Amino acid sequence: MDSTTTQKRSGRPKSEEKRDAIRRAAAQLFLDNGLHRSSMDAVAAEAGVSKQTVYSHFRSKEELFAAVIAGKVEEYFLDATVCHPLGDLRTQLIELGRRFVDLIYDEEAVSMWRTVIAESVAHPEIADTFFEQGPRRVFAVLRELMAECGRRGLLQIDDPEEAAGFLVSLLRGHPHMEVLCNLSPPPPVEWRARHVPLMIDRFLELYRLSR
Repeated sequence: MDSTTTQKRSGRPKSEEKRDAIRRAAAQLFLDNGLHRSSMDAVAAEAGVSKQTVYSHFRSKEELFAAVIAGKVEEYFLDATVCHPLGDLRTQLIELGRRFVDLIYDEEAVSMWRTVIAESVAHPEIADTFFEQGPRRVFAVLRELMAECGRRGLLQIDDPEEAAGFLVSLLRGHPHMEVLCNLSPPPPVEWRARHVPLMIDRFLELYRLSR
């Protein structure tokens, strides 16, 4: 039996499984202890792999942290694949909005926000990495979608960055700051189901070509 057949039968390659295990272990340690109090030795022990294996996948703790943040964004499929309008635009925007809202209220994502805020005063590079792999990355996807809607004449958008910022503000909603400050729990599914279509409709009212 050749290696290709073995790989197909066994599922994902072992290297990918180990990479995911390392990333999950690191995420938990970063949340529990903070980035600077979490060592690569601790990550290796938590993941059940050798330190050498950790470094074979991630050259530094900073690179591992970036992968943790990027991985959380990828869980919600907020990547370049959503930059192209397909079918009914309202339906697509509602689905995109649902993913965005679920991401920003994801328990692990909220905890990571709090960790970054706490550590960024002494270590501003942590905030920069977090924003580069998280919020800025998501915003770039939304900005490109707005630009594409404008190019295709689906929406009247003169400034894609402004439109993306407005959409983010609408979708985030007033509870987000309270959640980040641990003053209230993330809003329930029922709230999100009402909130997202309502905010998308408000957005479309402003940017429809007929305005």
